[in-house]
Amino acid sequence: MADSSNSRHQAESRLAKAQKRAQDGQKAMKEHLAADQAIRDRTAKLRALRLAKEAAEEVERAKLPPKVTKKKAAEMKAAAKKAAAGDKPATRKTAKKAPAKKAPAKKVKKDLPA
Repeated sequence: MADSSNSRHQAESRLAKAQKRAQDGQKAMKEHLAADQAIRDRTAKLRALRLAKEAAEEVERAKLPPKVTKKKAAEMKAAAKKAAAGDKPATRKTAKKAPAKKAPAKKVKKDLPA
């Protein structure tokens, strides 16, 4: 009888260990799923914040005048000077055109009376 009670005790012990492992596994899986859901929630929140920030920046960029490069600024300044001199009104098209150069007049040699 000692053997049967000892084997019964071992069987109960193995069953208790198996049940504890199963409970621990369920608990670990719940923690894992909760952490995974928390990551997804945080990612969604951060994505929404980033998209809202980008939309606000786009609105601000639309309010600003377009950037003028140094080359364009120089062209516009030259056109403004030309307009101030009274030649033509200042436009970007006139600023891009180079002023027409006149060909030097040909000198005609006249025979001088001797």
